[in-house]
Amino acid sequence: MKVHAHLFVFWLLSCAGSDAFDSRVLTPETTIHASDFPTVAQRTTFFESRINSKDSEIRKRVLTEVGYFYSLPDQEYRSFLKQLYWDEDPCVRGMAIKKLYDMWVPQDPSVLPKVFTGYYCGQLIDTTSATCTADLIAQCSQNNPAAGYAAYVLGLLRAEEAIPSLTNLLNHSNIFVRYTAARALFDCGDQAIAVATFDDITSQQLILYESLGKTSDCPVSSRISPEPWYAACACRALIAAGGEAKRRGVTRLIQLMGCLQRSTDVNDQSNLHWVRGILAEISNQYFVSAEDAAGWFKQQQELNKAK
Repeated sequence: MKVHAHLFVFWLLSCAGSDAFDSRVLTPETTIHASDFPTVAQRTTFFESRINSKDSEIRKRVLTEVGYFYSLPDQEYRSFLKQLYWDEDPCVRGMAIKKLYDMWVPQDPSVLPKVFTGYYCGQLIDTTSATCTADLIAQCSQNNPAAGYAAYVLGLLRAEEAIPSLTNLLNHSNIFVRYTAARALFDCGDQAIAVATFDDITSQQLILYESLGKTSDCPVSSRISPEPWYAACACRALIAAGGEAKRRGVTRLIQLMGCLQRSTDVNDQSNLHWVRGILAEISNQYFVSAEDAAGWFKQQQELNKAK
């Protein structure tokens, strides 16, 4: 049965916010079976033999392949990723956690692995250490991306004691750090200031595109380059916040899509596919142009007003 687009938006966000899944995935199974995750298994070759390989590099590759350009948080995929909480390699565990984070799937800190890698495989996190949280908070004072790596983990752990340090990062010069700190604040419960930061990031990025004109007659050396990846991430965060913030998030995501469409920059063209994918996930439709997406969203708003 076809799901109407406006109902699908509600379903998708509700699905992403639900932590309900088959209890079998929270037991330390020694073998992962393709029959348990049939649609995930279809996205790669020799799934069962590779995901159970003793070589962790092979397991990492499987994890990359099944999630390559796939970010719909359906129940089976969430269950598969949470099964990997039990993987022997902390990097595999960390990669699964990061993918769930990117899809805005809530993760209970009490059931996260005790040891896992953070934002990248070189960042080993040991939550059994008495100084784990304190060490991460201390790293927030660094004037480099390491502050963002620390913020990412603090958000996963929902470390409310880190809120003052995370708030300080909202003025960081690095957009990755600002976004990650805001996301951590959102996850730690300080959603108002997080939403304000997502709002600021999206509006500033759109102003950059509109005022600097990313076209072939505007040399790269003469402009500050916008950051389409984090602009889209911040739009997605506004959508996750719901309410009026969600409306702004969708509107700005469509505006961003239009900016990327008109750009001749290779990086923008690459990110255009990702922005189209986000819009497809929240609408259950695929839009080639921002104009088509804007028409769909206008229709949804009119339907909501008519209710």
